[in-house]
Parts: sequence; C-alpha cells; structure tokens
Amino acid sequence: MKISQSRFVSALLLGLMASGTQAQELVIRIDSVSLVGDYDPALGGLEIKEQRDSNGNVLNAIVTAFPKAGTNFTGWDTLNFLNRCDPAKTQCVIPRAVLKAATRQPRIYAKFAKSTAVLLLHGMNSDISTWGAVEADMIKLGFSGKCTSLSATEKPNQKRDADAVRCFRLGAASRDKILNVRTNVPQTWKNGDALTFSELGAEVTQTLQNIQAGYPGIGSFVLVGHSRGGLAARAAFVGNAPIISKVKGVVQIGTPNQGSVFGRIQQWLVSNPRPKGWGSCPTGDGVLSQYCATPGPNGQPSERDRDQAWQQATAAAAAGTDLGSPTIGYLAIGSSQLNSLNQYSLPSWVKTATVTSTGVPLGQVIGWDGRPWAGIDLLTPAWGLMTMATPWKLPDSTRNFVLSGFSLKSGQSGLSADSDGIVHIWSQLKLPASNPPTNYPVSKTHHVNETGNAAVINAIRSAISSM
Repeated sequence: MKISQSRFVSALLLGLMASGTQAQELVIRIDSVSLVGDYDPALGGLEIKEQRDSNGNVLNAIVTAFPKAGTNFTGWDTLNFLNRCDPAKTQCVIPRAVLKAATRQPRIYAKFAKSTAVLLLHGMNSDISTWGAVEADMIKLGFSGKCTSLSATEKPNQKRDADAVRCFRLGAASRDKILNVRTNVPQTWKNGDALTFSELGAEVTQTLQNIQAGYPGIGSFVLVGHSRGGLAARAAFVGNAPIISKVKGVVQIGTPNQGSVFGRIQQWLVSNPRPKGWGSCPTGDGVLSQYCATPGPNGQPSERDRDQAWQQATAAAAAGTDLGSPTIGYLAIGSSQLNSLNQYSLPSWVKTATVTSTGVPLGQVIGWDGRPWAGIDLLTPAWGLMTMATPWKLPDSTRNFVLSGFSLKSGQSGLSADSDGIVHIWSQLKLPASNPPTNYPVSKTHHVNETGNAAVINAIRSAISSM
C-alpha cells in the first residue's frame, strides 16, 4: 500500500493499522491528476468514477461511500484541495477544475463509524407490540423510527427494514406442554412465559450474535427491558459470552429485580389446592357457611378462603393474568430463580438506567380491555373484580401470606401506592449493578402502560450518550 508523504494521511493510516484495521486506497487519474481515495474496508467501501460530457471531456470526479450494514457514514476529509463535500451525503462530486488546481496530490477519505443498536425486550404476558410508542419516538434519538422484529432463532435480513438496523425487537419463544399450576394441565405458553431466566438470557445472547453477524458495523448494544425483559437483559450477562462485552447500556422499565407479590399468590395456591366443591361456599349464618369458614387443621386456611382465592385466580386468568404461569412462579419474591440471578451484578462498563413508577396501589391489575378499573385488585380488601356483581376479595389468609413474604424481604410492611400496581418501587430500584442506575421516576403510570412514557426515551438517550 502506498503511504502519502502527507503528515495528515500518514497519521490517519497508521492509526487504522494500529487498531487492527488495514486502510485501503483507490487511485483514479483525472486528466494529469491522480485522485486518491482512502477508506476503512472493515466498515465500508468506496468508489471513484469519472463524469464526462457528450464529447468525452472529463467534468467531475464522483466519489461514493458505501457503509456496511449497521455502519454510520460520518463525512469526508480531504487533503490538498478545498473540501466542498456535504458531510451528510455519501456521494461527493469534485469538479475537474478543483482537482487541477491542487498543488500536491489530492486525497479524499470516507469516514465511517460503528453504530449502537438498541434491543427491546418485552415482559411477561406481553409481546413486541408493547414497544409501539418507543418505536415511534426512536426518531428523536436519530434512529429511523422503525424497529426490526426478530426471534432468537432468526437471523436479520439486511434487505428488510434496512433503514432500521439500529433498533430491534426480540419476541421471546413459546414452549409446549408446560404445566399450568392453576389448572394442573400442561399447555402452550407464548412469548417466553415458560422460560427460565437462564433461557431468556440465552435468547438475548443468541439474538445479539445474530444481529452482529448480519450487521458488522454495529459496535455496541443497549438492552432495554420492560418488566421481565429487564431480568432477561441481566440474565444475558451471566453466561459471559464474548458478544456481551459489546453491551454498554441496560435500561430497565418497571422491572421486578427482587420479584413481585403475585408470585407469592401462586405459592399460596400451590400449597392450598382448590376445594372439590369450589364455588359452593355461601355467606351468612347457615351451617354450611359456618363449616366453610372454619380454619383447617394446623392453621390451614378455611374452605371459604381456598374457595375465594381460587375463584379470584380464575377471574384473574379471564382478565388476562394467569396466576398459573411459570413466569409468575419465577418472579415470586425470594424464588430460587431470582436468588440465583441476583448473585450477579452488572459489570462496571455497563451504563444503567431505570424507569420507575409509583402512585398506583400495589396489587391493582388492569383488565384485558385496558380500562383502569375494569380489572382485578388482588390485594386491596375493598376492591375485587369490578366487572362482577359481587366483587370477590382475596382472603385474609392469602393476603397475609403474600405480605409476609414481601415484608420479610423488603423490610417494609403493609400496602402502599409506592408501586406501578404490579411491582413495588423497592423491587424496581434494587438493581444489582456495579454502577448505581440513573433513575427516571414517573407517577401514576400503571405497569402495562410504562413503555409509553416519555421517560423511556430519555433513559435510552442517557445510555447511548455515555458511550
């Protein structure tokens, strides 16, 4: 390779070679002048052509840069002639007269830079559609406003959504024949709702590898996870795959780092099977009513408590929150899955941010139709299934079991509005990481609506700007 005597170009080429990248150059003669083009072949390509008039006379040199998928084109540098190239355009037209006026050999360098990609990870009982508002706002960060949707087994197609190579949405895998502890029947669980944290982390890792293979110009990643998706992001670091060293930022939105009370409800249901005659316990002073209200042996819940709790669980499933989900069990405060994951902290090179929500009573679940009071509140005694004529309340024995686990682990007691309805603020904030996260608090935003908050884009911007 020829090295120009120019100090500018020599320093440029030596810098590329020191970083393990061999610079390339193209040479074209425009009349008696040789125009040299330099570029980094690891990040893109370069083409130089003559433009002639109808008589065959040379008019211009046309230089075109071709960034590889995922690479940013950042402009042009020139030497020995006036740089009139538009840094925002990948093509530069250099008039013949400008080149002829050069006192020394003219050179032009196409500048490329590796980009950052955002990978969006949805939560339990959710899918990639949860990111609609975020996707629309990505344009504020310089992205196209579109995100490529992928599964962990799917390699990205560079021809699809080519203008969106820096934003991806991962749809978690389904599993067949996994037990529903509420119905005691194996079933198909969609969108990762039967995957362990380790399996979710492996999906994230595989997806990053697939993206990197398809888009070699991507140099770093930011993982953005809502709810369980934030745990999937953390789990990806446990495997310590080489690709993880390129993850420079993690953004969590309403993530239950220390679990959620709903997992405790599942534990109670498993320990207190559904009564054989469930749904038959009346209220009032009759004999059957008194029998139903009598506690079982050794302090076990009464028939009525089990009856009411199981009816509430069935109502919750009808509204879209199945308490028999494997993921809900994994998210139980103090579960073995969480205890294992929480042994690991995010490394020091990772910039962390959290979007946390408070002001919603703990236990309030929005219904499947999205109306704020059409769903179920599983913990507050005054509320129940608001769409039923007679609201069912979670029995005291169930509530006490749920809250005892929460209080023991968090050091807090009782119910409060310091939550997003599903995840208490204590669990949202307690992220095991070497660097404390930058927190973006929001108020009175329910768990299922958190990804639509403007704070999410601000948190992503913070993670990207730190690189």
